[in-house]
Amino acid sequence: MNAWVVFVLLAHVAVCSGAISGS
Repeated sequence: MNAWVVFVLLAHVAVCSGAISGS
């Protein structure tokens, strides 16, 4: 698995979690 892919996935999860918590 590519480290770049892992980074993107983690960033996506962080943004989604932040959006859910913010709403």
